[in-house]
Amino acid sequence: MRAPQTRVGDIFEIPITPRIKRYMQFILVDSSCLGGWCIRVFKKEYASEDKPDMEDVISDKVDFYCLTYAIGHGVLDELWTKAGKSKELGSFDNIVFKQKDIIHGGWRIWRARQEVKHYKTLPKKYVKASKGALLAPMSVVNRIRTGRWMDIPNVYDDYKGASFFERLAGAEFIPKELKII
Repeated sequence: MRAPQTRVGDIFEIPITPRIKRYMQFILVDSSCLGGWCIRVFKKEYASEDKPDMEDVISDKVDFYCLTYAIGHGVLDELWTKAGKSKELGSFDNIVFKQKDIIHGGWRIWRARQEVKHYKTLPKKYVKASKGALLAPMSVVNRIRTGRWMDIPNVYDDYKGASFFERLAGAEFIPKELKII
């Protein structure tokens, strides 16, 4: 089976749980990163039976931007379905991507459709920039569901205030009566 054809402006519905769904929009093809398809994911959650107007959906705040290579494959894998289309794509000025440069060291930073800049260390103003890798559809859905790109525990965020040993073992695995010094 072939992946369905997708065009800039297409809006997709993503079921998060059996009762909740969210939306994303395909907004551009970014030639700065292997021709990745840039999508914007909106923050607002809707009940699964809701049928919101697409103009209301795209007027919502953007949760994050990311690059993927397979929007059509997300449809084939039943991770999302096409819900509509809009010519309104938002502003591209605030779309910034960062990627660790493994070959040369340092960081690659670029704005959508602009030239890549290289830095030895990541400038503070780009710390919250979006991840600049081409992501599989399942990674996009994981990010929407959990706030993370992968389904692995984030030790720093999950175990703040825990001792080194608690973070290492996972605080939930340590008996409450056991006190680690």
